[in-house]
Amino acid sequence: MATRALGDPFASGKEEKRIDRLAFFVHTAEDGFQVYPPVPDDVTDPDVAAADHPNAVYLSGTPDDGYEATVALTAGGGYVADIIAIANLPADYDYNQIVTWQGLCDSVALHAATMPACLPGSAETDKAVRNAFVMYGDIRKELKKEETNALSFVLQRLVARIDITNEAYAAGTILANAATGPENSFFLTSARLLHAQPAAFVVPKPDVTPDVVTTSDWAAIIGIGTEILYGKPTTKDIATDPTQEPEAVPVTTADDAKAATLQYAWHTLYTYPNSDTEHAPTALEIKGTFRGTEITRQIPFVDKEGNAFPVEGNHRYLVRIVKAPGQTDIAFNIAVSEWDAVDTVNVKPDQTEVPEIANIGGNGTPNLISDVTKTYDVYYTQDGELTFEATCPFAPGVRVKYYDSHTDSWSTKGDWLTVEQVGSTEIVTKADHSYRNSFQVTFNKFDGGVTRKAMLLVHNGGSEVECDTILVRHVVTYPGTDFEPEAVAKRDDGSDIILAPVNIGATKIADGIRDVGSSETDEVYEANFEQIGYFFQWGRKTGVKYMGNRIKAIRGPILIADENREEYRNVYIGNGSLNGSWSSDSDSELWNAGTEDTPIKGRNDPCPPGWRVTTKKELDKIMDKVTTKVVSSGPPKIYSAIINDSNITLATSGELVADVGGHVFTSQGQVYYFSSLSVSEKETVVVYVSASKRGELVFPKLKAAPIRCVQEQTPTL
Repeated sequence: MATRALGDPFASGKEEKRIDRLAFFVHTAEDGFQVYPPVPDDVTDPDVAAADHPNAVYLSGTPDDGYEATVALTAGGGYVADIIAIANLPADYDYNQIVTWQGLCDSVALHAATMPACLPGSAETDKAVRNAFVMYGDIRKELKKEETNALSFVLQRLVARIDITNEAYAAGTILANAATGPENSFFLTSARLLHAQPAAFVVPKPDVTPDVVTTSDWAAIIGIGTEILYGKPTTKDIATDPTQEPEAVPVTTADDAKAATLQYAWHTLYTYPNSDTEHAPTALEIKGTFRGTEITRQIPFVDKEGNAFPVEGNHRYLVRIVKAPGQTDIAFNIAVSEWDAVDTVNVKPDQTEVPEIANIGGNGTPNLISDVTKTYDVYYTQDGELTFEATCPFAPGVRVKYYDSHTDSWSTKGDWLTVEQVGSTEIVTKADHSYRNSFQVTFNKFDGGVTRKAMLLVHNGGSEVECDTILVRHVVTYPGTDFEPEAVAKRDDGSDIILAPVNIGATKIADGIRDVGSSETDEVYEANFEQIGYFFQWGRKTGVKYMGNRIKAIRGPILIADENREEYRNVYIGNGSLNGSWSSDSDSELWNAGTEDTPIKGRNDPCPPGWRVTTKKELDKIMDKVTTKVVSSGPPKIYSAIINDSNITLATSGELVADVGGHVFTSQGQVYYFSSLSVSEKETVVVYVSASKRGELVFPKLKAAPIRCVQEQTPTL
């Protein structure tokens, strides 16, 4: 059990992370609501706790090492449970007043008669009189019957912390000489909160706090040398001390104070969250001596536009007092961060911001027909891997839900997928500070049957509600689609040639492709693209989308090593003629590193994992069974093609030749497909079927045609 985000490199003051007692609140749809209070403070022996208080929470551990809590549950076993952990409720708290799960989540609140301070507990052994911050955490987990269920919680404090650094202080100033001492020195003598929120929901709610009257009556901090310290900038680097808390300077005399360059009051002011930014926004009042005069200033919690922002729990607000231009007054700067993080930008980290997902990698094929934008398919014969980065103002995390095809529902029941954080949390420096986590998702191949699906809920570390979703599908269909592949012919050795149901990039079954000109509307080209997919120049990893004379084309050739650069994606690479190749160098194994009889997927093969470009021999077997026909004489004409004795259709797309300046040519109404065979440095073979014949052509690698993939091996069922 930790008291900050997992993987967070920052360390709070030990007392701010202390847990003296812990309670669990458990809810399942089947068994309802149970409350497990902490064992009495005077019970310190785990055996006594287990014997005398089996259904109360026994706690052990330290802020440095984390804590371990044990309790015997009375219900919930075998079901998915929502569990809330609340730490450090008062020793005499009456847990019987919490009677429903909904009430706990919606309305149970705490009220502070004094500032919710955290008193050092190292010297005070009576937990009843020492304070520790109330903290909250939750988890959703399936509880196994008659087993020890290991759960991990990350707890957040309900309070916000306000730190003050007085950089308008001049060395040598003490209380005794503040009125007559160094000129232009501001000497801080007092600080207190105005419109502080005295109550907090034990289950935090974004931007909602209890509807109670705020208070300005909490005692000010006035202890010079005890609460308001003399200090100087830390000599520790940011990696060692990210908050850069000043170093204390012991001061008794004015000479001692010459070593100090600032005053600071850290770990002294706390308040509960306040969402009221209109009628009673929280502010800070400071008092001190400046240029021989006692002054009082109110510091509102506002952004750079002057708009009040809410005070949020588990946040740290750093107030910097600096000399104003001209040194005739003092000015203020408020930086807001998650408890221990520090940033120089006046922003409020957003607990409701959805993480930004980037750099998605692995062997998944994007599924363009899914309702979920980020959907990735892996064929069931392949081990799966997905990697990505997530960034937001709170260190992001990942929860997993699995699809149950029997109940048509999603739950946490499942274990076929593993999610791991890779490396440590990174601090991202940009307009608003944020944290970046890298994740790796892995899963093993399986024996087929039904497609497996899992949702990765990539959530804001401050709120699991705010999340983006990645849908992972381990499919028995062709990756990227919901269409079934089919055995359409046999090889010479008698094995099945299992063919993909669509071309690479296509999202619909080819059932009628219209004849198009070079200057049609985008809608016309899109309708054909959905059935044809991309055109590939032989040996290229990426294809090009046919858009008539608006096709993206450049004048090449280029090096093969440069082909996968972003600038060449969805771009036709010409060479100023209708012959030759798009590349200035040659590699005959780009699509097949083996032979016609024992093919090995080449490094530029564009097919999904588990699939590859057809060999010339396989393509011959397939095309021998193809029939084309005119569906409509038009105009426009509409063509279709089928593989006899199967449910698979082919795209009557023809070939594609393009060049800069919008010059483009296609031979429509015919079935054209490349094989993986390289005839020479600049030539390959295309196999085609038209309405009148089936043939093949030695084809320049410059030209482009669609790709229909075959399965690499026959699955074992």
